[in-house]
Amino acid sequence: MLFSLRRAVGAALILLNITVCRSVIAQNHELRPTSESSLDLATVVARVDDNKITFGELMTMRNHLPEQYQKLPLDTIYKPMLNRAIDHILITKEAIASGIAEQNDVKLLIKEAKDRVITEVYLTQNIASKVTDNLLRKRYNEIIANRTDKQEIKARHILLKSEKEAKDIIKELDKGADFAKLANEKSTDPSALRGGDLGWFQADQMVPAFSDVAFTLKTGTYTKVPVKSQFGWHIILLEDKRKATTPSFDEMHDQLTADMTNELIHSHLKMLRKKSKIDRFDMNGKPLLEYD
Repeated sequence: MLFSLRRAVGAALILLNITVCRSVIAQNHELRPTSESSLDLATVVARVDDNKITFGELMTMRNHLPEQYQKLPLDTIYKPMLNRAIDHILITKEAIASGIAEQNDVKLLIKEAKDRVITEVYLTQNIASKVTDNLLRKRYNEIIANRTDKQEIKARHILLKSEKEAKDIIKELDKGADFAKLANEKSTDPSALRGGDLGWFQADQMVPAFSDVAFTLKTGTYTKVPVKSQFGWHIILLEDKRKATTPSFDEMHDQLTADMTNELIHSHLKMLRKKSKIDRFDMNGKPLLEYD
């Protein structure tokens, strides 16, 4: 119940942000363009009793608005954002005065929020900042070099639990049954919802047992013998082939950044684990002798 109420309150506060913006947009008034670059982030834009609101805090609020509102001229959303910041201080002051911060469940939420902020800032300053443009370009060049002249295919498959089931499906295909329809009805793979469609992929994106067969098929043909992998028995239909396209650095930038950041974080965690004494227990409190 409490969780549902929190969600409702959070949604109401977000809606308030959006509503005040919409109300200003709907007004037919002349805007005075403002050069944001000339404004001082430290400028005090409001006082609520002994609390100050700076222009910089409003800009932070703006960054959390839906994207379509962030793109609006500052003059359009300045006053509603200022009112929202004032409302936030009023509600916060009243909440603190009520003593709610001393409730155990609230203390836990405060600790979780504090830990999350500290962790995010630490990772950003000490790990993510190491992901430089030069390193990203080096990784990009390595990936592109390995993709040279690679082929990719578009295929469908039907995954079954037993070889007998797979052979029975092949018999139905030989009689003219629709591959996508059978995949939808019989396949145990999530791709069944798409008629077994796997989209475009390269050989190293699938397990060898699958790729080794799939890439030898002729376009428009399916495997006449079930293909065994650790996931079960496959029937594969090759729909098309093409030379792998080479994405630009800009197109891969976000993925490269995410991959490299994750690698640095995992490496850092590995180092921290080696430096610490860690004991693990099962759900009954008994020591775990082995842990992956």
